[in-house]
Amino acid sequence: MCSSSKNDTNVAIPFHQKDDWRKDCGGHGYEYLATDQEVAEILNEHLLDEFGPYRVITKVEEEWDGKKLVGVKFADSPIEEIESVFRNRLEWSDSFWVFSTHLTPCLRAPTAIGYSYYFAVNGLLEFNQSPSNMRGEKTSSYMSVIQRFVNSETGELREYDVYLKLFNRLKRQIKKRMCFESFKVCTKTGEELAEPRLPMTEGVAELARGDNNPYEYRPGPPLENKGQSKKASKKKVSRKKKS
Repeated sequence: MCSSSKNDTNVAIPFHQKDDWRKDCGGHGYEYLATDQEVAEILNEHLLDEFGPYRVITKVEEEWDGKKLVGVKFADSPIEEIESVFRNRLEWSDSFWVFSTHLTPCLRAPTAIGYSYYFAVNGLLEFNQSPSNMRGEKTSSYMSVIQRFVNSETGELREYDVYLKLFNRLKRQIKKRMCFESFKVCTKTGEELAEPRLPMTEGVAELARGDNNPYEYRPGPPLENKGQSKKASKKKVSRKKKS
């Protein structure tokens, strides 16, 4: 049976009501480079047991009317099957959503367009796992969550503090696996592009060093402090000098 409360454990907002809700705060996101296997391992090992079981939603079919997308079909699988989900997803679909059946017990994947905002309105963790660019190269991955929504008509507030907690926990574990800075090169000249360097795992670096690199990124220098930001590293150094 579905129950309702003011915060995280609540009945899912129905699809037809999604547009009644707007963001009441900025979203949280993290961009990185990691393989499917590395992300799958982190999801299986580091989601909090107290809010399980968890499930993963991925798009498996699209319905088109000429050039217009008119319908979608999703697969809803246990998080333990995430590696199989990666293998069987649509070739061009790299987004998937993770949710807790404890926090959102009545969630039903829609079959209509607008599903991404619907999942966000219900607090789900969204992952965009290594999509391909126009040249067929894998680009960076991204994870995100939006913590708070407010109903435009009633003023009702939905706060997803636990989903944010899960997001931050997974983000920390992903950052721990980051070993290198990465960079892009111009495919025509081979010159390094002046773009922000993203953190890269050893798994991606190993693939990127090969002759048939599937990524648009290349491994750069090792990170000075694995799993830490440069800002955190500087703070530690300054403390040491004071002592």
